[in-house]
Amino acid sequence: MEKQVSKLQLDTLVQFIKAKGVKHYDIQLEIADHFASAIEEKWVTEPALVMEEEMVRMYEAFKDPKFKKLTATKGRALQKKWLIRCWKHFKDFFTFPKLVLTIILVLSLHQILNWAANPLQIFKFCAFLVIITSFSTFLFLYLKKPVKVPIFAYDHAQVQLLNAMNLSGLAFIYTAEWLVESFFPSLGLGTWGLALYLSISLVFFYCLIIHVSWKNYQDFQRMYATLPIPSN
Repeated sequence: MEKQVSKLQLDTLVQFIKAKGVKHYDIQLEIADHFASAIEEKWVTEPALVMEEEMVRMYEAFKDPKFKKLTATKGRALQKKWLIRCWKHFKDFFTFPKLVLTIILVLSLHQILNWAANPLQIFKFCAFLVIITSFSTFLFLYLKKPVKVPIFAYDHAQVQLLNAMNLSGLAFIYTAEWLVESFFPSLGLGTWGLALYLSISLVFFYCLIIHVSWKNYQDFQRMYATLPIPSN
Protein backbone atom coordinates (compact mmCIF):
# COMPACT_ATOMS: atom_id res chain seq x y z
CA MET A 1 0.00 0.00 0.00
CA GLU A 2 1.37 3.38 -1.00
CA LYS A 3 2.23 5.77 1.80
CA GLN A 4 0.10 8.93 1.93
CA VAL A 5 0.33 12.30 3.68
CA SER A 6 -1.90 12.27 6.77
CA LYS A 7 -4.24 15.06 7.87
CA LEU A 8 -1.80 16.02 10.63
CA GLN A 9 1.10 16.12 8.17
CA LEU A 10 -0.98 18.21 5.75
CA ASP A 11 -1.61 20.68 8.60
CA THR A 12 2.16 20.78 9.17
CA LEU A 13 2.67 21.61 5.48
CA VAL A 14 0.00 24.35 5.66
CA GLN A 15 1.66 25.92 8.71
CA PHE A 16 5.07 25.73 7.03
CA ILE A 17 3.74 27.48 3.90
CA LYS A 18 1.96 30.09 6.03
CA ALA A 19 5.24 30.81 7.87
CA LYS A 20 6.86 31.52 4.50
CA GLY A 21 4.49 34.44 3.90
CA VAL A 22 1.45 32.98 2.10
CA LYS A 23 -1.51 34.84 3.60
CA HIS A 24 -4.64 33.13 2.25
CA TYR A 25 -5.72 29.75 3.57
CA ASP A 26 -7.07 28.40 0.27
CA ILE A 27 -3.78 29.16 -1.48
CA GLN A 28 -1.86 27.66 1.47
CA LEU A 29 -3.95 24.51 1.00
CA GLU A 30 -3.35 24.44 -2.77
CA ILE A 31 0.43 24.72 -2.30
CA ALA A 32 0.36 22.18 0.53
CA ASP A 33 -1.43 19.71 -1.79
CA HIS A 34 1.23 20.40 -4.42
CA PHE A 35 3.97 19.58 -1.91
CA ALA A 36 2.08 16.55 -0.54
CA SER A 37 1.72 15.03 -4.02
CA ALA A 38 5.47 15.44 -4.68
CA ILE A 39 6.33 13.87 -1.31
CA GLU A 40 3.98 10.93 -1.87
CA GLU A 41 5.66 10.29 -5.24
CA LYS A 42 9.06 10.17 -3.50
CA TRP A 43 7.73 7.79 -0.87
CA VAL A 44 7.16 5.21 -3.61
CA THR A 45 10.92 4.82 -4.06
CA GLU A 46 12.07 6.19 -0.66
CA PRO A 47 9.60 4.98 2.01
CA ALA A 48 11.94 6.05 4.85
CA LEU A 49 11.90 9.69 3.71
CA VAL A 50 11.00 12.12 6.52
CA MET A 51 8.30 14.50 5.32
CA GLU A 52 9.41 17.49 7.45
CA GLU A 53 12.95 17.25 6.10
CA GLU A 54 11.77 16.82 2.52
CA MET A 55 9.41 19.83 2.62
CA VAL A 56 12.36 22.04 3.71
CA ARG A 57 14.52 20.62 0.91
CA MET A 58 11.73 21.18 -1.62
CA TYR A 59 11.28 24.78 -0.50
CA GLU A 60 15.01 25.51 -0.68
CA ALA A 61 15.18 23.99 -4.17
CA PHE A 62 12.05 25.81 -5.24
CA LYS A 63 13.81 29.17 -5.76
CA ASP A 64 10.54 31.04 -5.22
CA PRO A 65 10.88 33.20 -2.07
CA LYS A 66 7.55 33.48 -0.22
CA PHE A 67 6.02 31.36 -3.02
CA LYS A 68 5.25 34.51 -5.04
CA LYS A 69 5.14 32.83 -8.46
CA LEU A 70 3.26 29.78 -7.22
CA THR A 71 0.84 31.99 -5.26
CA ALA A 72 0.07 33.98 -8.42
CA THR A 73 -0.51 30.77 -10.41
CA LYS A 74 -2.76 29.25 -7.75
CA GLY A 75 -4.60 32.57 -7.39
CA ARG A 76 -5.44 32.61 -11.10
CA ALA A 77 -6.68 29.02 -10.88
CA LEU A 78 -8.90 29.89 -7.89
CA GLN A 79 -10.26 32.94 -9.74
CA LYS A 80 -11.19 30.71 -12.68
CA LYS A 81 -12.98 28.26 -10.36
CA TRP A 82 -14.81 31.18 -8.74
CA LEU A 83 -15.95 32.55 -12.12
CA ILE A 84 -17.22 29.10 -13.16
CA ARG A 85 -19.17 28.91 -9.89
CA CYS A 86 -20.60 32.41 -10.46
CA TRP A 87 -21.69 31.51 -13.98
CA LYS A 88 -23.44 28.38 -12.68
CA HIS A 89 -25.33 30.38 -10.03
CA PHE A 90 -26.19 33.00 -12.65
CA LYS A 91 -27.66 30.40 -15.04
CA ASP A 92 -29.51 28.61 -12.25
CA PHE A 93 -31.32 31.85 -11.36
CA PHE A 94 -33.23 32.04 -14.66
CA THR A 95 -35.85 29.37 -14.04
CA PHE A 96 -39.46 29.50 -15.27
CA PRO A 97 -40.93 31.29 -12.18
CA LYS A 98 -38.31 34.06 -12.51
CA LEU A 99 -39.32 34.62 -16.15
CA VAL A 100 -42.97 34.96 -15.12
CA LEU A 101 -41.99 37.48 -12.42
CA THR A 102 -39.99 39.44 -15.02
CA ILE A 103 -43.07 39.71 -17.25
CA ILE A 104 -45.10 40.92 -14.26
CA LEU A 105 -42.37 43.47 -13.49
CA VAL A 106 -42.44 44.75 -17.11
CA LEU A 107 -46.23 45.20 -16.97
CA SER A 108 -46.05 46.90 -13.56
CA LEU A 109 -43.30 49.30 -14.61
CA HIS A 110 -45.17 50.11 -17.80
CA GLN A 111 -48.15 51.22 -15.71
CA ILE A 112 -45.96 53.20 -13.31
CA LEU A 113 -44.14 54.94 -16.18
CA ASN A 114 -47.48 55.83 -17.78
CA TRP A 115 -48.69 57.36 -14.51
CA ALA A 116 -45.44 59.18 -13.78
CA ALA A 117 -45.30 62.87 -14.65
CA ASN A 118 -41.58 62.48 -15.35
CA PRO A 119 -40.33 58.94 -16.24
CA LEU A 120 -36.76 60.12 -15.63
CA GLN A 121 -37.54 60.30 -11.91
CA ILE A 122 -38.42 56.57 -11.98
CA PHE A 123 -35.01 55.80 -13.48
CA LYS A 124 -33.30 57.95 -10.86
CA PHE A 125 -35.24 56.23 -8.09
CA CYS A 126 -34.12 52.84 -9.46
CA ALA A 127 -30.52 54.12 -9.52
CA PHE A 128 -30.87 55.12 -5.87
CA LEU A 129 -32.37 51.69 -5.08
CA VAL A 130 -29.51 49.91 -6.88
CA ILE A 131 -26.83 51.89 -4.99
CA ILE A 132 -28.45 51.45 -1.55
CA THR A 133 -29.14 47.73 -2.06
CA SER A 134 -25.63 47.14 -3.43
CA PHE A 135 -23.99 48.90 -0.51
CA SER A 136 -26.17 47.06 2.02
CA THR A 137 -25.31 43.71 0.43
CA PHE A 138 -21.59 44.48 0.39
CA LEU A 139 -21.70 45.66 4.02
CA PHE A 140 -23.60 42.57 5.15
CA LEU A 141 -21.17 40.20 3.42
CA TYR A 142 -18.21 42.16 4.81
CA LEU A 143 -19.45 42.14 8.41
CA LYS A 144 -20.81 38.57 8.27
CA LYS A 145 -17.73 37.03 6.71
CA PRO A 146 -18.35 33.26 6.71
CA VAL A 147 -14.70 32.34 7.29
CA LYS A 148 -12.38 33.06 10.21
CA VAL A 149 -9.16 33.28 8.18
CA PRO A 150 -8.20 35.11 4.95
CA ILE A 151 -9.56 33.28 1.90
CA PHE A 152 -8.26 34.45 -1.47
CA ALA A 153 -11.38 33.43 -3.40
CA TYR A 154 -13.66 35.24 -0.92
CA ASP A 155 -11.56 38.42 -1.01
CA HIS A 156 -11.58 38.27 -4.81
CA ALA A 157 -15.37 37.79 -4.79
CA GLN A 158 -15.77 40.87 -2.60
CA VAL A 159 -13.67 42.98 -4.98
CA GLN A 160 -15.76 41.79 -7.94
CA LEU A 161 -18.97 42.53 -6.02
CA LEU A 162 -17.72 46.07 -5.41
CA ASN A 163 -16.93 46.44 -9.14
CA ALA A 164 -20.40 45.16 -10.09
CA MET A 165 -21.97 47.60 -7.63
CA ASN A 166 -20.12 50.55 -9.14
CA LEU A 167 -20.96 49.45 -12.68
CA SER A 168 -24.67 49.00 -11.88
CA GLY A 169 -24.94 52.38 -10.17
CA LEU A 170 -23.04 54.24 -12.88
CA ALA A 171 -25.02 52.54 -15.67
CA PHE A 172 -28.31 53.71 -14.18
CA ILE A 173 -27.14 57.22 -13.32
CA TYR A 174 -25.24 58.17 -16.48
CA THR A 175 -27.53 56.57 -19.07
CA ALA A 176 -30.92 57.40 -17.53
CA GLU A 177 -31.47 60.83 -19.08
CA TRP A 178 -30.24 59.78 -22.54
CA LEU A 179 -32.40 56.64 -22.55
CA VAL A 180 -35.55 58.36 -21.33
CA GLU A 181 -35.35 61.56 -23.36
CA SER A 182 -33.50 60.52 -26.52
CA PHE A 183 -32.92 56.83 -27.25
CA PHE A 184 -36.28 55.16 -26.66
CA PRO A 185 -38.39 58.07 -28.00
CA SER A 186 -36.29 58.06 -31.19
CA LEU A 187 -37.07 54.35 -31.64
CA GLY A 188 -40.76 55.00 -31.08
CA LEU A 189 -40.89 52.47 -28.23
CA GLY A 190 -42.11 54.89 -25.57
CA THR A 191 -42.93 53.49 -22.15
CA TRP A 192 -42.89 49.86 -23.31
CA GLY A 193 -39.22 50.16 -24.27
CA LEU A 194 -38.43 51.91 -20.99
CA ALA A 195 -40.33 49.31 -18.96
CA LEU A 196 -38.60 46.42 -20.73
CA TYR A 197 -35.13 47.92 -20.37
CA LEU A 198 -35.66 48.85 -16.73
CA SER A 199 -37.10 45.43 -15.85
CA ILE A 200 -34.27 43.50 -17.51
CA SER A 201 -31.68 45.78 -15.88
CA LEU A 202 -33.20 45.32 -12.41
CA VAL A 203 -33.46 41.54 -12.83
CA PHE A 204 -29.83 41.29 -13.97
CA PHE A 205 -28.79 43.59 -11.14
CA TYR A 206 -30.61 41.44 -8.58
CA CYS A 207 -29.13 38.25 -10.04
CA LEU A 208 -25.52 39.55 -10.09
CA ILE A 209 -25.47 41.57 -6.87
CA ILE A 210 -27.85 39.69 -4.60
CA HIS A 211 -28.43 36.15 -5.85
CA VAL A 212 -24.90 35.24 -7.03
CA SER A 213 -23.27 36.98 -4.04
CA TRP A 214 -25.49 35.16 -1.56
CA LYS A 215 -24.93 31.79 -3.25
CA ASN A 216 -21.16 32.39 -3.17
CA TYR A 217 -21.44 33.33 0.50
CA GLN A 218 -23.17 30.01 1.21
CA ASP A 219 -20.53 28.13 -0.82
CA PHE A 220 -17.67 29.69 1.16
CA GLN A 221 -19.49 29.02 4.43
CA ARG A 222 -19.98 25.37 3.49
CA MET A 223 -16.39 24.94 2.29
CA TYR A 224 -14.41 26.74 5.01
CA ALA A 225 -16.40 27.90 8.05
CA THR A 226 -16.48 24.53 9.84
CA LEU A 227 -12.89 23.50 9.13
CA PRO A 228 -10.62 23.16 12.17
CA ILE A 229 -8.21 25.82 10.92
CA PRO A 230 -5.38 26.75 13.31
CA SER A 231 -5.57 30.40 14.33
CA ASN A 232 -1.84 30.95 14.52
